[in-house]
Amino acid sequence: MIARGWRLLAFWLSLWLALAWGLAGCAQASIPIPRATLASAPTAASGASGLRVIVRMNCPGNLNCGVFSTAFSQTMSALVERARRGLGDVDATATALSDGDIQIDLPGYADRQLAVSALTAQGAVRFIDTSGTPLAVGTKVAANQYPVLFTGAQIAPSSVQATLDQNNQPIVIFEFQGNARTEFATYTRDNQGSYLTITLDNVVIESAQIQSEIDSQGEITGSKTMTDAEALAVELRSVPLPDRVSLVSAESYSG
Repeated sequence: MIARGWRLLAFWLSLWLALAWGLAGCAQASIPIPRATLASAPTAASGASGLRVIVRMNCPGNLNCGVFSTAFSQTMSALVERARRGLGDVDATATALSDGDIQIDLPGYADRQLAVSALTAQGAVRFIDTSGTPLAVGTKVAANQYPVLFTGAQIAPSSVQATLDQNNQPIVIFEFQGNARTEFATYTRDNQGSYLTITLDNVVIESAQIQSEIDSQGEITGSKTMTDAEALAVELRSVPLPDRVSLVSAESYSG
């Protein structure tokens, strides 16, 4: 009788375990694979050092910016791309923290000012047609106020460099890639004497008169210091952020 009772108990126990595993499998199958990994702020690996930047998305009210949303995933990817391509830190990583912030680790990187600039600016570079009218540097323009001729996405990242001109003034040189190279040459040839205006996040950074056809390197002047020129070069090498972010913290770390 006792043996029969144990067998009955074992039967019901195995049945309960089978049902539990089946329900868990169904629940797991119904959950989409997350695009962001949630974590508490990880500590630095032993012996590692660098810069750790934490940012927060400035989410419009009509947009889902949860950690598993498309917007959040795209912003994380763009931040990593800006760190790797813009700042040149190929080992940069991004982590979604449990409070919804995004942590970017820059191993071996130390320039806090440049890193913060690169990871918090939206970085939308546009060459606009102002109908031959120059605009003062620092002028804010509406997003659709002028026709967009070219964008930063058409610039070859490897061509961008902050340097000094023959008068020891900081400049940024660049070249377009693909079809944009020919289109830019044609535009500058056909519009000599007109003004070409460049904006960064809808703020004018250059509005210069076209002197001749530009079929190779272009130059952006107006940077007051090499630090400013380097920051602009980072923007030209980088992809823009799909949504704005704000700085939470930027600290050095070491193992």
